[in-house]
Amino acid sequence: MVDRPEWIDARKYPFDRNDFTTEYGSMHYIDEGRGQPLLFLHGNPTWSFLYRRWIVALSDSYRCIAPDYLGFGLSDKPHPFSYLPEDHAVLVRQLIRHLNLSDIVLVLHDWGGPIGLWFAVHSPADVSSLILMNTWMWPLNGQLRFELFSRGFGGSPGKQIIQQYNILTRHLMRFGVGVPANFHPDDHQHYIEPLRPPGAGKGCWVFPRALRTSRKWLSDLWDQRGKLARLPAFICWGMRDVMFRISGLRMWKNILHNPRVKTLERCGHFVPEEIDSRIFPEIKNFLATQ
Repeated sequence: MVDRPEWIDARKYPFDRNDFTTEYGSMHYIDEGRGQPLLFLHGNPTWSFLYRRWIVALSDSYRCIAPDYLGFGLSDKPHPFSYLPEDHAVLVRQLIRHLNLSDIVLVLHDWGGPIGLWFAVHSPADVSSLILMNTWMWPLNGQLRFELFSRGFGGSPGKQIIQQYNILTRHLMRFGVGVPANFHPDDHQHYIEPLRPPGAGKGCWVFPRALRTSRKWLSDLWDQRGKLARLPAFICWGMRDVMFRISGLRMWKNILHNPRVKTLERCGHFVPEEIDSRIFPEIKNFLATQ
């Protein structure tokens, strides 16, 4: 691997480096295996490391592609970029076109949901199925916990503590997992390091703010939910998530026609990180039957 930071454990993240040049900076992505493409999109404050075990497990049969958005992971952190989810979505679409992907399985968590589903509703012929984990595609205004989170961490004080002290990765990630004792410190450190330099966390700060500032974009996306209704879907839902609760799972059941649902009683918000490896045969079965 070229330019591997010293803090990356190659045993955990044994992937070659790929970079896609955007008008704002270089976007890093994993591209492993051959076959039908699985596009893994992360949320906040994570990066493609989130899907490392998935890629190892699935790349023997599928082409696994996992970008880091600008501002995250091994991608550039340009100052002129907005870091809004709608602009991340445009860059993800550019990457998809650059790689000439079609018949895509979207694997989506957290903000990866709206970002990936924006592509799905605008290019439905290119998407074959969905794997969803504690994510959404609708405006969250009016829900007190999201309003407080957005105003607290997406306001001026939040900007200071996120960009200078990396609080989301250092502290809130541990509160967000279902069983904190199972979140290994070495794995946790791989989320802390990309945002360690002071000022590197602008993208991490913009996402909480976007829960309010990107409401119109989310509303427009929600209005197009009918385009997703017939897509085959596998939902893995962490039941200990304090933010995306059972009501979010019910929303997906109302949107999608007969999705497969796996409720995970010991998982919190960070399902791709927390999930037991025994799930992968079920995922392979789902993919093989589409």
